[in-house]
Amino acid sequence: MALNKTYDFNGIEITNAYHVVGYVKYSKIDNRITFRLDSFINEAKRIEDSRQSFTTVGYEFEPSGSYSVVGNDVSTACYTYLKTLTEWSGSVDS
Repeated sequence: MALNKTYDFNGIEITNAYHVVGYVKYSKIDNRITFRLDSFINEAKRIEDSRQSFTTVGYEFEPSGSYSVVGNDVSTACYTYLKTLTEWSGSVDS
C-alpha cells in the first residue's frame, strides 16, 4: 500500500508522487506508533531503488483500538492516520 499525491518539494511540484511507509515502530506498552514516510517521484522509482526517496518525514501518533486491531495491521493504521492530516487530504490509495 502507498499514497499518491502531488507534492511540493522545495518549490518543485511532483505530480502524483508515490509515498510509502518505510519504517514502523509500534509500542504496545505506550500505545504509540512512530513511522517514517518515504516519498518517491513515482512507483517505478521506488521499485528501482527503495533507498532513493526524495524526502523522508517522521510521524508519531496514538492509534485508536486495541493491539489486536492495530498490531495486526499497523501499516494501514499509519495510512489512515495520514489521511486525517490536512497536508494529506486528497491523497489516493495506491
